[in-house]
Amino acid sequence: MILNSPSVPPALQQVLSLLEGEERVMVRNNWSSVAPGRWSLAVDAALSEPATEFMATRTGWRVVVSFVPGDNRVEIYPCASSGPTVTFPHQLYNGKPEGRDPWRTGKLCLDQPGATFGRDRWTGEPSDIVEKVIWHLSRLLMWIDAAATGQLKQVGDPFEVPPSPKNLSYPVIGFDEAISGFKSWMEMEQRWGSVSFIDIPHGRANRVTVTFSDSGGTIVKTSSWGAWAGQAASVQMGVWLRLDMIPVVRPWGLPTTWNELNALIAEQAFDLSEVLHFAGVQLRKRTRKNESATLLLGFPVEERVGDEPSRLHWMAIGSVPLQHRHSKMNGFRPIEANRRILDRAVAQSHGRLDWMRTMNWTSDQLRRRGPSSEKLGSSRIALLGAGALGGAVAENLVRMGNRDLVILDGERLEVGNLTRHALGLEAVGRNKAVALADALNSSMIDGRTVGHATNFPPSDESVIACLQAADVVVDCTGADDVLRRMADFEWGTEKIFVSLAITWRAEGLLAYTASEVSFPYFDAVERMASMETPSPAPSESTMEGIGCWHPIFPATAEDMRLWAAFGTRFIRKAIESPSRTLSYYRQHEDGQIELVATNV
Repeated sequence: MILNSPSVPPALQQVLSLLEGEERVMVRNNWSSVAPGRWSLAVDAALSEPATEFMATRTGWRVVVSFVPGDNRVEIYPCASSGPTVTFPHQLYNGKPEGRDPWRTGKLCLDQPGATFGRDRWTGEPSDIVEKVIWHLSRLLMWIDAAATGQLKQVGDPFEVPPSPKNLSYPVIGFDEAISGFKSWMEMEQRWGSVSFIDIPHGRANRVTVTFSDSGGTIVKTSSWGAWAGQAASVQMGVWLRLDMIPVVRPWGLPTTWNELNALIAEQAFDLSEVLHFAGVQLRKRTRKNESATLLLGFPVEERVGDEPSRLHWMAIGSVPLQHRHSKMNGFRPIEANRRILDRAVAQSHGRLDWMRTMNWTSDQLRRRGPSSEKLGSSRIALLGAGALGGAVAENLVRMGNRDLVILDGERLEVGNLTRHALGLEAVGRNKAVALADALNSSMIDGRTVGHATNFPPSDESVIACLQAADVVVDCTGADDVLRRMADFEWGTEKIFVSLAITWRAEGLLAYTASEVSFPYFDAVERMASMETPSPAPSESTMEGIGCWHPIFPATAEDMRLWAAFGTRFIRKAIESPSRTLSYYRQHEDGQIELVATNV
């Protein structure tokens, strides 16, 4: 929609001057105001490569500029009348214009990858609006040449699926497909069957896959989620189909209708109508009224363009229009045979596909923002002490990928603990270990933390067995008597022991590790005593409440988070490279952290 244009800003007029005489970019008319502070310029762009089926020698484009303080975006869209009508890689879905906009929806992805982080110096993109428009137009010329020569996807680029015809945000369907499970899928003869889903508690309708079964009902894959999954009550159904490759409308668009999808699936020698017939039969076995089915389409994908495929990816279509037991038949007799006919007919229909957002939430994909070591993720860790330090360390371990954590602590959370503990008001009065485990299991989708309301050593045989099965034992109690008891405990096999202790006034962190069959108590305390740490001064501490209460260890929430970070890093290194070591990290008044000594 073009508004009555006010005066064109001088900066945008300067752009027109710079484009005069440009051979490959021809300006059609002057800038037009499309919204307050938003301007549009129609241009034609010419290829320097031969034209192709999908890219003409000359194509029309709309440059859209936001020209307001704090927002100087430059976007380029295909013109509604003369731009490309197909979707290419590195382009949003190229659909028809929205409203009265004179451009299609297929915005080009011209930004450098670093633009996501909002730092101009990481992208090479200029910040001046004039230079920015010219920069984007030069990128447009490179883009159309690459589109014409099929080079928009370069070897080594991360693999991406085509954009959806609609903006997909939430809800999300999560699945877990690790590289280790790829071979099993590829060797499986069965290519379709049923899939079950459960809702994520408080997850705004987000859900995850649970079991995949073949058409005969035999389970062929079970998804592995966190402890929360055992409490999920609502189970939904769907059907899965494993394809040989991603179904795309050339050059890189998703099908938008059932008959488009059916044609692409038929090219891979699959009968979509048979799959939908199966799905309808399964749906009518369910007792939930008006439940809708979801179709999962799986296909092998590579990590980067040019690599060999290494895992399966699933895309989802929701609200599959299948017949329920109580569906009105619109002229058909309400019998099962007719319902099956109508289910099969969906594959040939012009109905729109309801694409849904899917994400691979297997551990290594889930933690792409903060990857950690595989050894940390797979280690069975026992944590002694769920106080402020232990709670922060536990949270770090779980968020970094550990999926097998046992916590021991016999104390309850007090209101005063909240000033520096990871837990909140809802946990006050509860046992620290149990409350912390519950919180961690609800913080990560694959969290499987168990809390035991007992101090170390435990008397319960099942808890003793958990400790003996651990690979790593982390002490965050800061108590020497716990170290003595660790030396006396029958661990059964060699463990990686780690003891973390904050020095007085949280001035530093003592971190000790050893890989032994029993905890080397005398070595640990001798090494710790050899460090020149601040001497405790109870007179410097404060008292909590009145009467005969214990003094409070002087430390703040930032102290605990700081040393928990160093302690977690120390744990990770101890797991990756076991040794007998003591490290003393000390913070100076100016905030600098010094590694004072490391004894090996």
